[in-house]
Amino acid sequence: MIEKPFFEKVSYAPEDTIIPTRSTKDAAGYDFFASEDIVIPSLFKALHNGETLKPTFVPTHIKAFIPKNMFLQLANRSGNPLKIGISMANGVGIVDADYYNNPDNEGHIQGIFWNMTPEDVVIKKGQKIFQGIFLEYFTIENDVVDAERGGGFGSTGGH
Repeated sequence: MIEKPFFEKVSYAPEDTIIPTRSTKDAAGYDFFASEDIVIPSLFKALHNGETLKPTFVPTHIKAFIPKNMFLQLANRSGNPLKIGISMANGVGIVDADYYNNPDNEGHIQGIFWNMTPEDVVIKKGQKIFQGIFLEYFTIENDVVDAERGGGFGSTGGH
């Protein structure tokens, strides 16, 4: 039997956390919803005030079970840059199968955003914020990796 991916709430999620859904019958992406109100500060204000620039995390309180040889690709909603002036800081997010139930955060999927407008942007709880698409991947024939994931964001090193 082939395993299928699924979404569930992390154990510390607010009761009214929304499970991702597809908006139309032919949509490839599942819409993720902000699980709390978040202010994404203006980059322009931060620069003007001499502040350190850093992206803003938008929590969903959702985790995804992802079968072997699949991953969840997170992408900006097409209307975000045009309508509200925000963009995902990492361009595209990759959620690996072993992120699920990691010891740092249970696999809590969050969006990371920049606000490119002159004013702060308020994301409301329950607002659609990004989308996720499950994709298959392949490894090369002589690929041997024995390392195990130790945690969440940035846990595999390289920075």
